[in-house]
Amino acid sequence: MSASDPERLTLRDLGFDFGPDPFGDKALMAKLDAFLHSPEFFVLLGFGVVYAVYWFWVHNRERGEALDAVVIAKGRELQAAQSRVNALKEIRRRDQYFDEDMFLHRAEEAFLKVQDAFSRQELGAARAFLSDGMFERLRRHIGGQEAAGVRHVMREVKVMERRALGYAAGWHYDSVAVRFKVSAVRARVAAQTGRLLDGGEEVFEEIWTFLRRPGAATLAQGGAIEGFCPSCGAPVSIVDAVLCGSCKTWINSGEHDWVAVESTVPWEWRYADPRRDVTGWATMREHDPDLSLESLEDRAAVAFWRWIDARRRRDRAPLRGSATTELVDALSLESPFAGDALFGAAEVVAFEHGDELDSAHVQVRWDAGGERRTDTFIFRRRAGMTSDRKAGLSATRCPGCGAAPAKADADKCEYCATAFNDGSRGWVLFEIAPFGLWERPEETAATGHVLPGLEGGEDVAPADAVAAMAACLAVDGALHHRELAYLDKYAERRGMTSAQVEKIVEEARAGRLPYNAPFGADRALLSSLIRMCLADGYIEDSERALLAMAARRAGVHGLELKEMIRAERAVLAKRARELLTRLG
Repeated sequence: MSASDPERLTLRDLGFDFGPDPFGDKALMAKLDAFLHSPEFFVLLGFGVVYAVYWFWVHNRERGEALDAVVIAKGRELQAAQSRVNALKEIRRRDQYFDEDMFLHRAEEAFLKVQDAFSRQELGAARAFLSDGMFERLRRHIGGQEAAGVRHVMREVKVMERRALGYAAGWHYDSVAVRFKVSAVRARVAAQTGRLLDGGEEVFEEIWTFLRRPGAATLAQGGAIEGFCPSCGAPVSIVDAVLCGSCKTWINSGEHDWVAVESTVPWEWRYADPRRDVTGWATMREHDPDLSLESLEDRAAVAFWRWIDARRRRDRAPLRGSATTELVDALSLESPFAGDALFGAAEVVAFEHGDELDSAHVQVRWDAGGERRTDTFIFRRRAGMTSDRKAGLSATRCPGCGAAPAKADADKCEYCATAFNDGSRGWVLFEIAPFGLWERPEETAATGHVLPGLEGGEDVAPADAVAAMAACLAVDGALHHRELAYLDKYAERRGMTSAQVEKIVEEARAGRLPYNAPFGADRALLSSLIRMCLADGYIEDSERALLAMAARRAGVHGLELKEMIRAERAVLAKRARELLTRLG
């Protein structure tokens, strides 16, 4: 090769030095060939293949998990929307004149009337459209104010926003949950002088639930909210009896018109399916087809507020009309309840059918001066009894003749002398069991439910979710700064404030939350916590850290927790895909 021949020039001829040519080194090539045929090479090659497979597996799994998260979120979003649409369609099928805007207008009118009546401490104007449980709540609150010599006044009330949060078409009642965003000037004044004690302008939100019997039609001239009997249309002159003077209809039974049954704060509210599977309910309904969860939950609200009032007054009388003589006589009055009680929700969790007595277990979630409480109210009645359909949500009237109690604390009917509290004619409160002492009926154990209200995991109320997390993390009585920071982030995503979280944490540290050991160490509870975190399909770093901490307290570590998360995600994703396929 000639250096002067430009077509034959190489980079080496131009001065570039690459060192010795490795392929020209026969000794080096011999060593390379020997290595490529050696056992060591095949071991390294095997490791490389395994790593590549592992990398692709992890990569595809992460992609799969990300896809699952999207599917879960879309599925839940579609399920919520579809459930609302289906229930609304069913309500409109039952009532062709139902109009959402008209209903929301009436709901706002009811809300404003109740606020005005409560401020004036005169509930007569609102009595017709309040269930007995709702009325009892307001009446006992007013009684507490009167005993303290104060009035809680609300002025300049403006509904800034109202919207239907959800619909439900049940076997016994249709329901609508309405979320109100309100601005008002709240004040506490001295009852005698009217002197301002404290108060100020604030914005708050409440969720109200309205019930009505299926098939009841929208009224052209309005109903109880507007001051007319929903049955005959006569003007209503309301007293505690809530009985129409013209047609003798129980106006607040829900038989003919919407009735307000509950008001609560957003972080305590959760959707309770009226057709949910409650242990023992199917058996009870075989001989009592008119037995409804809603009427029992309203009865539990009545009993709860009477129990609170008895403790406040150090007087057993308020409870005598709702509870057995044995329970009333055993009620301790040594530690009266101090402060305002806040009612969260009542939910039927189990029935027991017996030879002589039937039982109904209703879980009541409430707040006692910042302390979260859960008690189970156990009602009993004579076996074989059936429910009075016409009574509906009128839980306090005489089961014998239908008359309203002559006095708020009456334990028998003034007209026919029927006892209200022996269980011979209706449900009567037999026991109040604190959460840690409540024993589930035997049938419940077979369902695999962990805690009432937590079995769905992703459907739990925000405050209950945070309480469950805090209780798990505080099993040993300690909550560290990092845990608190993660808990704050978790709560913030669910619409709660730091102040609310602080109260829950205080209760957790003191061991007063309803989710204490041994439930806190239960793997099933951990599964529920995982479902909470997977509510939107994703588990953020803060949530993953919370789960890891809770898992360690429950004796679950590392890979096992990952497998539990993976399994729960797979179940939720499968459910969501089936839903998307069915509805899409």
